[in-house]
Amino acid sequence: MLNLNCDRLCMARRSIIWDIERNKKRQRDKGFSAADGMRNLAEFYLQRSHASWPGFFTTIRLCLGVHAEAHLKLLGYQG
Repeated sequence: MLNLNCDRLCMARRSIIWDIERNKKRQRDKGFSAADGMRNLAEFYLQRSHASWPGFFTTIRLCLGVHAEAHLKLLGYQG
């Protein structure tokens, strides 16, 4: 049985979420609108490298919401 809610994975997901939140603040501090900042973050976090998606893809996708979905659609993601 996979223990996808183990402490190690929960801490790793939390680290990703904190990183995204810090970068949201940086986008605001740079003067980007909320929509532009989220679009920038979607482009940054959802890059396909070596034919695979980044680790904790679903966590990233949930944090960035509709902006992640729009970016994935532009990339031709069908999942």
